[in-house]
Amino acid sequence: MEFDNDLKARINSFFKRDRDRDFFYRIWDTDLEVYKSRLKAIGLSGLENVLDAGSGYGQWTVALAEMNEYVTGVENDEERIELASMIVKKLGHRNINFNCAGLEKLGLPDNYFDGAFSYNVVSLTDYRKSLMELHRVIKRNGLLYFNLSGLGWYLYNIIDQHNPSSDFSPRQWAIEALENTLNYYTEGVHETGKSLSIPKKTVLKELEKMGFKIISEGDDGTINTEGVENIVSFFPGTKYNLEAVYEILCKKI
Repeated sequence: MEFDNDLKARINSFFKRDRDRDFFYRIWDTDLEVYKSRLKAIGLSGLENVLDAGSGYGQWTVALAEMNEYVTGVENDEERIELASMIVKKLGHRNINFNCAGLEKLGLPDNYFDGAFSYNVVSLTDYRKSLMELHRVIKRNGLLYFNLSGLGWYLYNIIDQHNPSSDFSPRQWAIEALENTLNYYTEGVHETGKSLSIPKKTVLKELEKMGFKIISEGDDGTINTEGVENIVSFFPGTKYNLEAVYEILCKKI
Protein backbone atom coordinates (compact mmCIF):
# COMPACT_ATOMS: atom_id res chain seq x y z
CA MET A 1 0.00 0.00 0.00
CA GLU A 2 1.24 3.49 -0.86
CA PHE A 3 1.17 6.08 1.93
CA ASP A 4 1.36 9.79 1.18
CA ASN A 5 4.21 11.73 2.78
CA ASP A 6 2.06 13.23 5.54
CA LEU A 7 0.62 9.88 6.57
CA LYS A 8 4.03 8.21 6.30
CA ALA A 9 5.53 10.81 8.64
CA ARG A 10 2.73 10.20 11.15
CA ILE A 11 3.22 6.45 10.86
CA ASN A 12 6.98 6.69 11.42
CA SER A 13 6.45 8.76 14.56
CA PHE A 14 4.83 5.73 16.23
CA PHE A 15 7.90 3.54 16.07
CA LYS A 16 10.60 3.48 18.71
CA ARG A 17 12.20 0.29 17.37
CA ASP A 18 13.51 -0.54 13.89
CA ARG A 19 12.02 -4.02 14.26
CA ASP A 20 8.45 -2.73 14.56
CA ARG A 21 8.80 -0.21 11.75
CA ASP A 22 10.30 -2.80 9.40
CA PHE A 23 7.53 -5.27 10.23
CA PHE A 24 4.84 -2.66 9.62
CA TYR A 25 6.07 -1.78 6.16
CA ARG A 26 6.69 -5.43 5.29
CA ILE A 27 3.07 -6.41 5.97
CA TRP A 28 1.52 -3.32 4.40
CA ASP A 29 3.71 -3.64 1.28
CA THR A 30 1.97 -6.99 0.71
CA ASP A 31 -0.95 -6.64 -1.72
CA LEU A 32 -4.24 -6.74 0.17
CA GLU A 33 -5.50 -9.33 -2.31
CA VAL A 34 -2.98 -11.78 -0.87
CA TYR A 35 -4.64 -11.53 2.55
CA LYS A 36 -8.11 -11.66 1.02
CA SER A 37 -7.29 -14.85 -0.88
CA ARG A 38 -6.15 -16.50 2.34
CA LEU A 39 -9.37 -15.44 4.09
CA LYS A 40 -11.59 -16.59 1.25
CA ALA A 41 -9.83 -19.97 1.21
CA ILE A 42 -10.82 -20.62 4.84
CA GLY A 43 -14.41 -19.45 4.44
CA LEU A 44 -14.15 -16.14 6.29
CA SER A 45 -16.14 -14.12 3.78
CA GLY A 46 -19.79 -13.14 3.43
CA LEU A 47 -20.35 -13.24 7.21
CA GLU A 48 -22.20 -10.74 9.39
CA ASN A 49 -19.87 -10.31 12.39
CA VAL A 50 -16.22 -11.32 12.35
CA LEU A 51 -13.53 -11.00 15.01
CA ASP A 52 -9.88 -10.27 14.25
CA ALA A 53 -8.32 -11.47 17.52
CA GLY A 54 -4.97 -9.77 17.87
CA SER A 55 -5.45 -7.28 15.06
CA GLY A 56 -2.02 -5.64 15.29
CA TYR A 57 -1.47 -3.06 12.56
CA GLY A 58 -4.78 -3.88 10.89
CA GLN A 59 -3.85 -5.47 7.57
CA TRP A 60 -5.98 -8.57 8.18
CA THR A 61 -8.73 -6.41 9.72
CA VAL A 62 -9.01 -4.33 6.56
CA ALA A 63 -9.03 -7.44 4.38
CA LEU A 64 -11.79 -8.95 6.52
CA ALA A 65 -13.78 -5.70 6.35
CA GLU A 66 -13.79 -5.79 2.55
CA MET A 67 -15.24 -9.31 2.60
CA ASN A 68 -17.68 -9.26 5.54
CA GLU A 69 -20.40 -7.01 6.93
CA TYR A 70 -18.77 -5.93 10.18
CA VAL A 71 -15.39 -6.56 11.81
CA THR A 72 -14.21 -6.10 15.38
CA GLY A 73 -10.46 -5.90 15.86
CA VAL A 74 -9.10 -6.69 19.31
CA GLU A 75 -5.55 -5.66 20.20
CA ASN A 76 -3.84 -5.16 23.56
CA ASP A 77 -1.46 -2.44 22.33
CA GLU A 78 -3.13 0.98 22.31
CA GLU A 79 -0.53 2.49 19.96
CA ARG A 80 -1.16 -0.24 17.40
CA ILE A 81 -4.90 0.42 17.65
CA GLU A 82 -4.30 4.14 17.11
CA LEU A 83 -2.11 3.47 14.08
CA ALA A 84 -4.52 0.91 12.59
CA SER A 85 -7.45 3.26 13.17
CA MET A 86 -5.61 6.01 11.32
CA ILE A 87 -5.09 3.74 8.31
CA VAL A 88 -8.70 2.53 8.38
CA LYS A 89 -9.91 6.13 8.38
CA LYS A 90 -7.63 6.94 5.46
CA LEU A 91 -9.07 4.00 3.51
CA GLY A 92 -12.63 5.05 4.33
CA HIS A 93 -13.81 1.83 5.97
CA ARG A 94 -16.82 2.35 8.25
CA ASN A 95 -17.46 -1.26 9.24
CA ILE A 96 -14.48 -1.71 11.58
CA ASN A 97 -14.33 -1.20 15.32
CA PHE A 98 -11.24 -1.68 17.50
CA ASN A 99 -11.24 -2.73 21.16
CA CYS A 100 -8.23 -2.74 23.48
CA ALA A 101 -8.08 -6.15 25.17
CA GLY A 102 -6.09 -9.38 25.31
CA LEU A 103 -7.13 -12.74 23.90
CA GLU A 104 -7.42 -14.30 27.33
CA LYS A 105 -10.15 -11.81 28.29
CA LEU A 106 -11.81 -10.26 25.26
CA GLY A 107 -14.57 -8.35 27.04
CA LEU A 108 -17.03 -9.19 24.25
CA PRO A 109 -20.53 -10.79 24.31
CA ASP A 110 -21.13 -14.54 24.39
CA ASN A 111 -22.09 -16.34 21.17
CA TYR A 112 -21.78 -13.20 19.05
CA PHE A 113 -19.38 -13.77 16.16
CA ASP A 114 -19.99 -15.80 13.02
CA GLY A 115 -16.25 -16.25 12.63
CA ALA A 116 -12.97 -15.44 14.37
CA PHE A 117 -9.50 -15.07 12.91
CA SER A 118 -6.20 -14.89 14.78
CA TYR A 119 -2.85 -14.76 12.99
CA ASN A 120 0.42 -15.23 14.89
CA VAL A 121 -1.11 -14.20 18.23
CA VAL A 122 -2.45 -17.24 20.12
CA SER A 123 1.09 -18.52 20.75
CA LEU A 124 1.88 -15.27 22.61
CA THR A 125 -0.75 -16.07 25.22
CA ASP A 126 -1.82 -18.86 27.55
CA TYR A 127 -3.25 -20.62 24.52
CA ARG A 128 -5.75 -22.74 26.46
CA LYS A 129 -7.33 -19.65 28.04
CA SER A 130 -7.37 -17.81 24.71
CA LEU A 131 -9.02 -20.67 22.83
CA MET A 132 -11.65 -21.04 25.55
CA GLU A 133 -12.36 -17.31 25.36
CA LEU A 134 -12.68 -17.50 21.58
CA HIS A 135 -15.05 -20.44 21.99
CA ARG A 136 -17.18 -18.29 24.30
CA VAL A 137 -17.64 -15.40 21.87
CA ILE A 138 -18.23 -17.46 18.72
CA LYS A 139 -21.75 -18.56 17.77
CA ARG A 140 -22.63 -22.22 17.43
CA ASN A 141 -21.30 -23.43 14.06
CA GLY A 142 -19.14 -20.29 13.90
CA LEU A 143 -15.67 -20.62 12.38
CA LEU A 144 -12.33 -20.21 14.12
CA TYR A 145 -9.02 -19.94 12.29
CA PHE A 146 -5.63 -19.51 13.94
CA ASN A 147 -2.01 -20.51 13.46
CA LEU A 148 0.70 -21.61 15.86
CA SER A 149 4.40 -22.40 15.88
CA GLY A 150 6.07 -25.71 16.65
CA LEU A 151 9.60 -26.60 17.71
CA GLY A 152 11.01 -26.44 14.19
CA TRP A 153 10.25 -22.72 13.90
CA TYR A 154 12.18 -21.87 17.05
CA LEU A 155 15.15 -24.06 16.12
CA TYR A 156 15.24 -22.38 12.72
CA ASN A 157 15.38 -18.95 14.38
CA ILE A 158 18.16 -20.09 16.70
CA ILE A 159 20.22 -21.58 13.90
CA ASP A 160 19.46 -19.42 10.84
CA GLN A 161 17.61 -16.37 12.24
CA HIS A 162 14.53 -14.96 10.47
CA ASN A 163 14.35 -11.23 9.66
CA PRO A 164 16.93 -9.94 12.17
CA SER A 165 17.21 -6.19 12.72
CA SER A 166 19.48 -3.78 14.56
CA ASP A 167 17.38 -4.08 17.71
CA PHE A 168 16.00 -7.61 17.42
CA SER A 169 17.76 -10.95 17.63
CA PRO A 170 15.59 -13.85 16.39
CA ARG A 171 18.04 -16.20 18.13
CA GLN A 172 17.50 -14.63 21.55
CA TRP A 173 13.74 -14.41 20.93
CA ALA A 174 13.59 -18.14 20.13
CA ILE A 175 15.66 -19.11 23.15
CA GLU A 176 13.34 -17.10 25.40
CA ALA A 177 10.33 -18.74 23.74
CA LEU A 178 11.66 -22.23 24.52
CA GLU A 179 12.39 -21.21 28.12
CA ASN A 180 8.85 -19.86 28.37
CA THR A 181 7.50 -23.11 26.92
CA LEU A 182 9.33 -25.20 29.52
CA ASN A 183 7.97 -23.01 32.32
CA TYR A 184 4.46 -23.24 30.90
CA TYR A 185 4.37 -27.03 30.67
CA THR A 186 6.27 -27.77 33.89
CA GLU A 187 5.02 -25.03 36.20
CA GLY A 188 1.91 -23.67 34.48
CA VAL A 189 3.50 -20.23 34.23
CA HIS A 190 3.31 -18.10 31.08
CA GLU A 191 5.10 -14.78 30.67
CA THR A 192 2.83 -12.40 28.76
CA GLY A 193 4.11 -11.52 25.30
CA LYS A 194 6.56 -14.41 25.05
CA SER A 195 5.91 -17.17 22.55
CA LEU A 196 5.09 -20.81 23.18
CA SER A 197 6.11 -23.82 21.14
CA ILE A 198 2.93 -25.90 20.94
CA PRO A 199 2.72 -29.34 19.25
CA LYS A 200 -0.18 -29.54 16.81
CA LYS A 201 -1.47 -32.85 18.16
CA THR A 202 -1.72 -31.27 21.62
CA VAL A 203 -3.78 -28.35 20.32
CA LEU A 204 -6.10 -30.59 18.31
CA LYS A 205 -6.91 -32.61 21.43
CA GLU A 206 -7.53 -29.44 23.45
CA LEU A 207 -9.87 -28.04 20.79
CA GLU A 208 -12.01 -31.15 20.78
CA LYS A 209 -12.27 -31.07 24.58
CA MET A 210 -13.37 -27.42 24.41
CA GLY A 211 -16.20 -28.11 21.97
CA PHE A 212 -14.67 -27.41 18.57
CA LYS A 213 -14.86 -29.65 15.51
CA ILE A 214 -11.74 -29.67 13.35
CA ILE A 215 -12.49 -28.79 9.73
CA SER A 216 -8.94 -28.75 8.41
CA GLU A 217 -5.33 -28.38 9.52
CA GLY A 218 -1.98 -28.13 7.79
CA ASP A 219 1.12 -26.06 7.12
CA ASP A 220 0.74 -22.29 6.99
CA GLY A 221 -1.22 -21.24 3.90
CA THR A 222 -2.36 -24.73 2.89
CA ILE A 223 -5.96 -24.84 4.17
CA ASN A 224 -8.24 -24.25 1.20
CA THR A 225 -11.82 -25.38 1.73
CA GLU A 226 -13.11 -23.03 -1.00
CA GLY A 227 -10.84 -23.96 -3.90
CA VAL A 228 -9.09 -20.58 -4.12
CA GLU A 229 -6.17 -20.30 -6.53
CA ASN A 230 -2.73 -18.82 -5.89
CA ILE A 231 -2.70 -18.78 -2.10
CA VAL A 232 0.53 -17.39 -0.64
CA SER A 233 2.17 -18.95 2.42
CA PHE A 234 4.06 -16.60 4.74
CA PHE A 235 5.94 -19.18 6.81
CA PRO A 236 7.48 -22.64 6.32
CA GLY A 237 5.44 -25.58 7.51
CA THR A 238 8.45 -27.64 8.55
CA LYS A 239 12.08 -27.08 9.49
CA TYR A 240 14.57 -29.86 10.20
CA ASN A 241 11.68 -32.35 9.77
CA LEU A 242 9.86 -30.71 12.68
CA GLU A 243 6.66 -28.65 12.78
CA ALA A 244 7.36 -24.98 12.07
CA VAL A 245 4.23 -22.88 11.46
CA TYR A 246 0.86 -24.62 11.09
CA GLU A 247 -2.77 -23.52 10.86
CA ILE A 248 -6.09 -24.89 12.09
CA LEU A 249 -9.63 -24.23 10.92
CA CYS A 250 -12.44 -25.43 13.19
CA LYS A 251 -16.00 -24.63 14.19
CA LYS A 252 -17.88 -24.39 17.46
CA ILE A 253 -20.31 -27.25 18.00
